[in-house]
Amino acid sequence: MADSMNDRKSRFSPIQILTLGIFLLILGGSVLLSLPISAASGSSVGFVTAAFTATSSVCVTGLVVVPTGVAFSLFGQIVIILLIQVGGIGFMTMAAMLWIIIKRKITLSDRIVMSETYNLSSSSGVVRLAKNVFRVTLVCELLGALILSIRFIPDFGVYRGIWYSLFHSISAFCNAGIDILSNGDSVTRYVGDPLVCITLMALIILGGFGFAVILDLIEKRRFRKTRLHTKLVVVISLGLVLIGGVFFYICEYSNPDTLGDPSLNQGEKILAGFFQSVTTRTAGFNSIDQGAMTGASKMMSMILMFIGASSASTGGGIKTTTFALLLLTVFSAIRGKSDLNIGRRRISVQQASRAFVLASLCLILVIAGTMMLLISQSAVGTTVSIEDAMFECFSAFGTVGLTTGITPELNTFSRFVVMFLMFAGRVGPLTLMMAIAEKHGAKKTSFRLPEEQILIG
Repeated sequence: MADSMNDRKSRFSPIQILTLGIFLLILGGSVLLSLPISAASGSSVGFVTAAFTATSSVCVTGLVVVPTGVAFSLFGQIVIILLIQVGGIGFMTMAAMLWIIIKRKITLSDRIVMSETYNLSSSSGVVRLAKNVFRVTLVCELLGALILSIRFIPDFGVYRGIWYSLFHSISAFCNAGIDILSNGDSVTRYVGDPLVCITLMALIILGGFGFAVILDLIEKRRFRKTRLHTKLVVVISLGLVLIGGVFFYICEYSNPDTLGDPSLNQGEKILAGFFQSVTTRTAGFNSIDQGAMTGASKMMSMILMFIGASSASTGGGIKTTTFALLLLTVFSAIRGKSDLNIGRRRISVQQASRAFVLASLCLILVIAGTMMLLISQSAVGTTVSIEDAMFECFSAFGTVGLTTGITPELNTFSRFVVMFLMFAGRVGPLTLMMAIAEKHGAKKTSFRLPEEQILIG
């Protein structure tokens, strides 16, 4: 029996197994969330709404068509947070933990699929890595919940405060951004609260670093001894947070609907600006009204959402390392250098080419999604601005979850467009990179065609 199952599994490539696993997880979550027991009213929220919520949870996005804390019962909220947890750290990691507990043998094919989950070139030591990922996740989420409970227990009572603390700690570390605090206002009530905002920001940043980076930092202890990948991720991530925070502070300082609110003091405005910068890195919590931001801030948000988090992390986007390779390639071309050098290391031209192809395909996907959203909404007589539609699509593909407020107004077809973008954002970059790598190796020939110059620019 086991052999026949392994034979069936071998028919699929590791990347196909991962994609199919995420799809089945979404399907199972959709069925559970569509049950009457999952709804706060006792009546089903409908399969499309349930499917949208399940997709957003598994893909750790955060976009919702109904307020999670109002529309779903405790059972429904438990299903959602479990989907977020499994989607955040990977269903293969959770499966590996279950197999270890029940003492089931982890096969070679399982190890290969797990190595694809973490973007590893080898399956060696992948089980040990899965254990470490689980431990890091558990420690970060419990510590985050403990800190949040200092504020939530006095605000909501003991039992609800503990539940809210645990839910939002998991949601933040997994970069999901789904909240159950209010009627769709996210964490705006805590816009000036350092304890809540800084805790959520820390969890978001750690989850966005990626498990390989966190474990490397823990093991090496000194930043200068870490791998080039770790250095690149930390520098780019913190640099984007700093640039974004300053940008949002300047652009929104005089906006009375965001940071220009008279009730906010100087420190709270700075905190809100940096929270916006951090949350656009695929988290989805918002402490200010996204729809009320200036056009420049919305544009910066879309750029940060598109870049996203880092490889093998709980976040989405094209990844910080891809963005770093794009910048490095541009600067090297401007300086007339053929080699890509960084940190006393040379990056292969093939890697840089894959980064450009990946970013281009992802951008095309977002633009196509925006056009479909505009056409779909226009067909039913609902006007959506290009700015809002593009913001929604960047948010969905980057698995961020921020919205200018149009998500609940989307028709059924538009919701499926957004669901596809969320799914593609979660598995797409990895799928595209694997497809590009395999194709590159499969097209080798014994001859080269004559070279000819074309005009550029």
